[in-house]
Amino acid sequence: MIPARILIPVTNWATTNKGGQEAIFQSQSHPGISYRFVSDGNRNRYYCGNCCSVNKTRVRVVIKDNCFSRNPDELDHVCRENAHSSQHAIINRKVLNAEKRAAETSPAITSHIYKKVARKCEEQFDNPEDRHKAVLALQSQSKIARTVRLHTAKGKKKVLNVRQIPAELKQYDKPWPQDLIQLRPGASNFFLLFEELRPALDPLLIFADMQGLWTLHQSKHISLDGTFKYVPHSPHPFCQVWHFDHELAAITSCQEEFTTDKVTSCYFHFTKNCLTCAANLGLNHRLKKDPTLRKWLRTLIGGVHLKLAHQQALWDYLLQHPPQIREYAAIASFVLYFQRQWNTEASRQLLNQYENDGPRTTNFSEGWNNTLRNQFGSLHPGLGEFLQSMQKELYRQSVESERLLRGQPIRLRLRKYREAEAKFAEVRQEYRAVLEANILLEEHIEQDEIQAVLIPFARKMAYCCATFIDAETLLERSAIEEELQPGQEMEASNEENSQNSELSAFFANEE
Repeated sequence: MIPARILIPVTNWATTNKGGQEAIFQSQSHPGISYRFVSDGNRNRYYCGNCCSVNKTRVRVVIKDNCFSRNPDELDHVCRENAHSSQHAIINRKVLNAEKRAAETSPAITSHIYKKVARKCEEQFDNPEDRHKAVLALQSQSKIARTVRLHTAKGKKKVLNVRQIPAELKQYDKPWPQDLIQLRPGASNFFLLFEELRPALDPLLIFADMQGLWTLHQSKHISLDGTFKYVPHSPHPFCQVWHFDHELAAITSCQEEFTTDKVTSCYFHFTKNCLTCAANLGLNHRLKKDPTLRKWLRTLIGGVHLKLAHQQALWDYLLQHPPQIREYAAIASFVLYFQRQWNTEASRQLLNQYENDGPRTTNFSEGWNNTLRNQFGSLHPGLGEFLQSMQKELYRQSVESERLLRGQPIRLRLRKYREAEAKFAEVRQEYRAVLEANILLEEHIEQDEIQAVLIPFARKMAYCCATFIDAETLLERSAIEEELQPGQEMEASNEENSQNSELSAFFANEE
């Protein structure tokens, strides 16, 4: 007589993460353990999902008419060996999940999280043996590290409203320098920051941290290379002076959003544009041979270092009295270009350098961008490579700033640039002394005053802003030139020999 087969029913059915069906069976031989049987793609054949997750072995069984063909408890389950998983693993998972959620808003070192989870799991049991089993059932420290990093990355978007930029950066507590040097930013020092703008727009994404914004807030001068796509809805006065390389879109946006700040354009780009226009009009050869044209153009460019009213008076005078040269049509075209492009009220205010006690150029910002391009190795790096490189570079800059604040000597520029800058400061101080003595008024400036005072000072300061080699010799030469009228040529025996060096000094850019 054939014995009757005992059919074991499925406890219940559930849906997997991928949308499939899985059968759940509550173990009778091992109370507290549940088996998950997932379809392997063949009809009616299922395997234990718990065994597959801890081992490559798949324990298979046939399920037909909602019943198992064999008793699941009699199968050789690998997952049972892992099943001190009963009570200890359940408690461990609850404690670890709580720490994962906490890591989304408060990142911490992985070893600290591991010790904290182990301590909390031990506190759940009174028996020393159970405490030991609870620690054994805990995930490894490396696995916890991967999980915590994943949740930390996800958490940056989840806690968007919690980590908005504070309305006043004075409320921000600067992290300890030791944390900065070890490259371990605190909970409020994430590299990627989000700020909600308007409901109809995407949130603003900032590639910086709170330490960087705090440094920005303390800075008097901000130099930029590029344009913006978004601006903050409620901008905060992070700085006082913004320096641009004459990007009109960025300048307009900055003036509209930061109404109390001053915007200054780059002196080097202004000089370069003027020289490029002169070259396009065919005046290069004349500039090499005619000192009158060189002095006129140099004085025109140097006018941005005068007071705003004096700059306008000087430009109007020079544009009305261009040098009389053979290429009259070319010089007339240059005067028309300069009048329309630069001699307007808005452009004069942007270009004026009289009150600028900071950098007069944005070249160092462009140099930093070129350094980043070399680090990336391509024009369009991958997103992961871009984020990692930017984060490392910004932290490197932060550490370098912290070292300077601690007294590390500042690396100086080349000697020729320092000497030229010192002479520029002397000439500027002489000009301001003339203003304090009320020798010049801002209204009704006479033509004689322009020729005797404004032209010499503008030309001298233009000399000092060039990166020439023999600054002292050229300044002495310019001092002799200033004694002459603007339309006269200097009669000196060595004029032909020094024309090439003088022209190279004029065309050289400011560092």
